[in-house]
Amino acid sequence: MKNHSNALTVRKTRRLWLTIFIPLLVIVLGISEAWDLRSLHLARQIYGDDPNLSATPRSLLQTSVIPLNGIRLKQFGFSFQIPWTERDFDRPSTSVDVFHFRGGGTVFVYNPYTQIVPVMMPCIGASKSVSTNYERMSAELQATPSALHWWSPLRNARTMDLLSLKSFEFKTVEGEMLRGGVYVQQSGELRGYQLGDPAVSPYSVDLKLYDHEDRLYRVSIAGSQENHQIITQSQINAIVASLQPIQ
Repeated sequence: MKNHSNALTVRKTRRLWLTIFIPLLVIVLGISEAWDLRSLHLARQIYGDDPNLSATPRSLLQTSVIPLNGIRLKQFGFSFQIPWTERDFDRPSTSVDVFHFRGGGTVFVYNPYTQIVPVMMPCIGASKSVSTNYERMSAELQATPSALHWWSPLRNARTMDLLSLKSFEFKTVEGEMLRGGVYVQQSGELRGYQLGDPAVSPYSVDLKLYDHEDRLYRVSIAGSQENHQIITQSQINAIVASLQPIQ
């Protein structure tokens, strides 16, 4: 009788705990799911309005290269040809040198040794680990708001981190946003991306190229104050083809 009574008490206790625990679990899971959905909705509102974040790297439509008759800039251990000859004024510094050209645009040349960004993957990476800064940038540029889904909160957190980084890639040093998409650029051992289209306002592009040692060569070309196109895609391709380390 005593054993039977103890068994009944145990069953009643379990039933009581289940009666309390299951509703609490449902409430907690419901709150968590509602929070995830709310975060997802806010993320889509924030990131969905920026066309740059929906752009992924694509091949150039114009791949021709034309001769450049301008000067050759030699800065920070590398050089490249440009289409302009008459400098208006320069602004040198340890991290970026700025060259203003009369009748042309403004060229920003960045010091590769101050452009080192620590690889932050795989902690915020996509499905596979990332070991170089070229791969990190590729992961950023491949991320889009369309990858945000209610059923994958962990992946959403990673995607939102990548989208936050991606939004900064399209911002110029002058505070403007590059427009026109992102394109794959490659020449010799250099590989990377062109952000912006020289035929789309603000007529600026940002070239980010990596060598086999994962060193970043960055050159930005800003449009003129008159707000018109100052360089063609064929000329940009020629700049990329002419870029080389100084021996």
